[in-house]
Amino acid sequence: SKLYDCLGEDDIARLYLKSEMLIDSCRYDEAINELKDRSTDKAIAVHDRAIVNYMLGLAYKGKGDIDNAIISYTESSICDLTTPIRDYKSLYELAELLYDRGDFERASKYITRSIKDADAASIHINIESINSLLPVIYNSYNASIKKRSHIQNILLIGISLLLIMLTVTTGITFKDKKKIKAKEKEVRESNIELTKANARLQRYIDRLKESNEIKETYISRYIDLCSDYIGRLDKYRSELRRLSRNGGYEALLK
Repeated sequence: SKLYDCLGEDDIARLYLKSEMLIDSCRYDEAINELKDRSTDKAIAVHDRAIVNYMLGLAYKGKGDIDNAIISYTESSICDLTTPIRDYKSLYELAELLYDRGDFERASKYITRSIKDADAASIHINIESINSLLPVIYNSYNASIKKRSHIQNILLIGISLLLIMLTVTTGITFKDKKKIKAKEKEVRESNIELTKANARLQRYIDRLKESNEIKETYISRYIDLCSDYIGRLDKYRSELRRLSRNGGYEALLK
């Protein structure tokens, strides 16, 4: 109560002190209830809103609600950076949470800005706190950059190999296409020659059929002539027999 009386009419100072005591007592939900409505109050000064959001971030962090802690520290940092006051902790706390989340790049940027402002304002307490975290973040950030660089190099090598393979495959495919086209041309020419040969063979077959028909006609006629000739010879022989019986040798000889 005496401490509250010393604060007089400074409402934000009272809120800061009350929320700090609640957080120290691990009564995080009570502190959040006290701070939440005031954190978005546009009626209070920007610097005061930065303080309220910083304390709200502490309460959320103590409770283990890191997502809301990051949001509150971000709001506080935005307010801090819009004022000429360089004595702040929100950006440092935000960098630490982002580091824990693995966001080394933004953590590195925020911690660098924090130490720059702390050094400019000669705030030794903040500088010592920031310096303890700075090498860790830098090392992690550099390791992350090296890892990404290593992965990029591997990907680059892989892409280069794929390009080489693609080039070789394209060349082979192009050669194969040329060979296929040459073979197709040979097949087309062979088909043309085969068609011509088939046409010639068909003509030969037609001629052979015609020749066979002619031969069959001649053979038939020849057989008919032979049969007629044999009949005539048989008739002539019968006539000779008759003459020899009736007229004798003289008639036969005549």
